[in-house]
Amino acid sequence: MDMGLVQLVYVSAATKPLSDVELDEILTASVRNNMKNGITGMLLYAAGSFMQVLEGEEASVNATYAKISDDPRHSGIILIMKEAIESREFAEWAMGFKRLTAADVQKHPEHAHLLSGKFNAKAVETDGSALSLMKSLISGNNV
Repeated sequence: MDMGLVQLVYVSAATKPLSDVELDEILTASVRNNMKNGITGMLLYAAGSFMQVLEGEEASVNATYAKISDDPRHSGIILIMKEAIESREFAEWAMGFKRLTAADVQKHPEHAHLLSGKFNAKAVETDGSALSLMKSLISGNNV
């Protein structure tokens, strides 16, 4: 067990529509920075909104979240959860990434309430299903 591991989940809105190229640039920078800082996790993008889980040493996760909070490409950031964990759930992902589509939602109808085009922050916040959504998307190499 790593000492001081935490897992943090947030949702945010993109301040403008992002092209595939811009999303790829965000992902490339995230992977590079996360590998350097010992962060693992997953980033979902749907209809101009993000949901992300970050895991790692608390100081590194806090620093990464602060950097994201200051990123002008994000607005309306809502911290869904932050808690101590004993082991990583996304250990193999410097940053998994998925652009969610209607087909993804149809494959996982149990999570459809989390998406109303963009991420439904209130639903994500209250029912704790953000992590199960992300885990269901990475199982079976769907990412």
